[in-house]
Amino acid sequence: MPSGSRERGLTWWGLMVVLALSGAALAALGRQWSLQTQREREAELRFRGEQISQAVGRYRAARQPAAWPQGLQDLLEDRRGSLEGEPRHHLRRLWTDPFTGRADWELLPAAEPERGFVGVRSRSDARRLSHQGAMPQDEPRVSDWRFVHHAPAAPAPRPTRPARRGAPP
Repeated sequence: MPSGSRERGLTWWGLMVVLALSGAALAALGRQWSLQTQREREAELRFRGEQISQAVGRYRAARQPAAWPQGLQDLLEDRRGSLEGEPRHHLRRLWTDPFTGRADWELLPAAEPERGFVGVRSRSDARRLSHQGAMPQDEPRVSDWRFVHHAPAAPAPRPTRPARRGAPP
């Protein structure tokens, strides 16, 4: 057997091994890149959801009696009680959901008898990497995260002390 044929055969096998290793490395790199992108989208979802939740709180606290916003547009331009025509801006912009790419948040309604919404959540059913707030047996979804403003409860009435006998009232 001529030695040139053997060298070409070894070169061919060497090239196949290099290509297989390169493919495996690229697949691992792609998976790592995908996980990093998912983590960034989850972090951005939490940031944007919290921004909306805080804006709901600012909207509620801006006027008395307190009221919940009726829609996301109310957070952008709050014209309640504005005599000069200058609206309040509780939210600088209408954030998009990083998973859907649209500002199609699901509004979480206020408890009856109040009207409006208290927070938002994503409409995406994508699985999430973070198990924060999920039960071990659950398959966590990004739509499980709820970004809700919890209005402070009315202060409890102070208990009155019974008057001591003989003490001035």
